[in-house]
Amino acid sequence: MLDIVVYENKKDFISKNIDNIDMSCYDINYYNFDSMCYEFESLIKNRDRKKIYILDDEVDGVSGLEVAIKIREHDWDSIIILLIDLSKHVSDVFSERIMALDIIFKDNSSDDRLIDDIKLAISIFAKQTFFTFKYNHIIYRINSSLI
Repeated sequence: MLDIVVYENKKDFISKNIDNIDMSCYDINYYNFDSMCYEFESLIKNRDRKKIYILDDEVDGVSGLEVAIKIREHDWDSIIILLIDLSKHVSDVFSERIMALDIIFKDNSSDDRLIDDIKLAISIFAKQTFFTFKYNHIIYRINSSLI
């Protein structure tokens, strides 16, 4: 099970790109948030499933970088892709330890780059095999190559 979580207020920008990817062979849930709400925060804190986060640089006064920092407080396994306006300061992104897969500048070529990044993120997760189980309200994940 894989979740694609989008933090973006321009739904058409993301949906036109995600609709171009054939994800029929994957069990994927798609979430789109245009503000930092309780449901979004709960999803960030839930580590039961793998997630690909696509974060816009600014939505409803909260930057994607702030959201990425919050994600990394709870989850180092999910993949983060940042969408940044060319006029924003990129140095802010590199000053934080968020381990982003990519930083995409919003311009005419960003559509192809986003599609490539989503495909890459899905293939990364497809190659990872973990034995996951829950015991006594604790989730255990063991890399299958270690078994």
